[in-house]
Amino acid sequence: TYTFKTEDNAGNIISKQITISNIDLTAPTKPTVSYNSNWTKDDYVSVTATPGVDNQSGVNGIEYKFEGATESGWKKYNGEIRVTNEGVTRVIFQTIDKVGNTSEQVVATVKIDRSAPHNNAIIIHLKGTYQP
Repeated sequence: TYTFKTEDNAGNIISKQITISNIDLTAPTKPTVSYNSNWTKDDYVSVTATPGVDNQSGVNGIEYKFEGATESGWKKYNGEIRVTNEGVTRVIFQTIDKVGNTSEQVVATVKIDRSAPHNNAIIIHLKGTYQP
């Protein structure tokens, strides 16, 4: 509760009390993420997310960013993301509520390998003596 007082030049005072009870300091719950977590040789891996819950100010949306084979800063999530770069890409998600509180982060680790093996040599070590 806050009390505000105003005084005019004649000394008259008016007072007003205001109670603020709707301050949201609670983070929303983390989003749920769906994707193929196995190594793949596919052209891309789809990653989708569902926002967490915020029972105070409400959910504003989801943000995500890439780290690893693909890099980016935070972006607003608007639907399915397709990771296409070969290698390991971490897609990091967080729910944001309407006052800017963020949830714990959830990481989707996407692994794409479309490259053939580099060493095709086979080495055989024989023990003993060879006799035809």
